[in-house]
Amino acid sequence: MYSFFKGVHSLSAYFVLTFLVVGTIVFFIARLKKENFTQRHKVISLVTMSAVHLQAVLGLLLYFFFSPITGTAFGDFSGAMKNPEVRYYLVEHSLVMILVVVFVTVGYSKAKRTQISQRKINISFRTYFLALILCLTRVPWGKWFS
Repeated sequence: MYSFFKGVHSLSAYFVLTFLVVGTIVFFIARLKKENFTQRHKVISLVTMSAVHLQAVLGLLLYFFFSPITGTAFGDFSGAMKNPEVRYYLVEHSLVMILVVVFVTVGYSKAKRTQISQRKINISFRTYFLALILCLTRVPWGKWFS
């Protein structure tokens, strides 16, 4: 089960990164051109938020049920904190990716409630940009390209 969930989690990460990059660029261009928030922007926001939430669910399943790394680390938490690789997955990667989910979700919700079109674009751009930067800092690049 671990290999299956890890594989799906790794594959879906490519989609999440793609959606975050595309969303950030689209909202940046819309911001520069002072475009109105359209159905296209709404679809990009919804698809990105859905992908991020799916990724989070897969990550949480790995974290709590299937990963041998976190399973062992929960048994000896202080020892796990001394191992940089274990600490990375146990705390750093997990916490920052939860923040990514929070930024995307809050951005989507705030933009949805706002009536002013330009404000929707600005909120979406800011939250996507922050989510993208955070995400890029905690993707396990070494595992992806090894």
